[in-house]
Amino acid sequence: MPAPLPARFLRALPLDSHSNSGFCKKQKRLLCSDPNPAIGIRVQIMTAPRGNPGRWSPAVRRQRLAHVLAQLRERDGRSAAQVAELLGVAESTVTRLENAKHLTLPKPTLIDRLLDVYGADSDTRDKVAVLVAEARERDWWHRYKTGLPAASATYLGLEGETAVQRMFQPGLLPGILQTVAYATAVLPEQVPDLPDHQIGEFAAERYRHHQQLLSGPDPVRLWVVLGEPALRQAVGGPAVMVEQLGYLQQLLERPNITVVVLPLAAGAHAGLSPFTILTFPEPTDPEMAYLPNPLGGHWVKGGDVDDLRAVFEEILQRACDRAATLDLIESAAAEFTR
Repeated sequence: MPAPLPARFLRALPLDSHSNSGFCKKQKRLLCSDPNPAIGIRVQIMTAPRGNPGRWSPAVRRQRLAHVLAQLRERDGRSAAQVAELLGVAESTVTRLENAKHLTLPKPTLIDRLLDVYGADSDTRDKVAVLVAEARERDWWHRYKTGLPAASATYLGLEGETAVQRMFQPGLLPGILQTVAYATAVLPEQVPDLPDHQIGEFAAERYRHHQQLLSGPDPVRLWVVLGEPALRQAVGGPAVMVEQLGYLQQLLERPNITVVVLPLAAGAHAGLSPFTILTFPEPTDPEMAYLPNPLGGHWVKGGDVDDLRAVFEEILQRACDRAATLDLIESAAAEFTR
């Protein structure tokens, strides 16, 4: 049986192992010392350079804007119903703008009126205006939106600004590790509402987006545990799999990517279903977990994410080390060449 993952891999798992951890600690100190914490919590944020679109996410900016507005209203002391009455709008209009899950595109005129009600100063207005402008931009996947399940579209929007991704995939390669050919073969089964003529375009565009996430000056820190069947499932046929497994071997050479395999011999374990945990560089962006399923998947936060992190660590302890993982990948590739 392959050797278990060394303890040094486990010690490197927490967010502090990522290059952004120092920023997170520094940012927390700034927030604690901010004389106006209701504002500082959400507007003292580090934005990705616009020249690196792979690390830029309007969806994340919409979430941050929602939190800013909720904090402003809390500081103001009015209920959502009271604010709505002052503005002459429905209460649901106010609560939607504060709901990070809703991800609605904010209207600048309505935001200005809200800031009037809250008595925001000019500095706050300037910072909120930047968030509004960023939040109103279109994500790269927007033109495919009608063919994507809502939870999947949310995932594509949020992953662009993650600092760390931890994922377990028992039966398939996760999207961020897929070649275009592999993705083109599997996407019709995963997103059947995406038109056939868009499958190849979406696969290629997502691949380019993931290349930006995995490289550059601030790459995402990726931890992946694959089930052994993921290496042997003949997605797209032998030629596609040989290319895919070769690409996987190349990715394992990158210092920000750790991929290990959970062998079939590991037996029953707590993580028999796939999941991904997303961690963001901003300390006030909540850690989230995505659980994909045939109906599109769903999201969890809070204590459920902590539980999934514990499951991930248990799976990681059962997985092969890097050398054994490479042996399994080579063995699977050899089978597809026979």
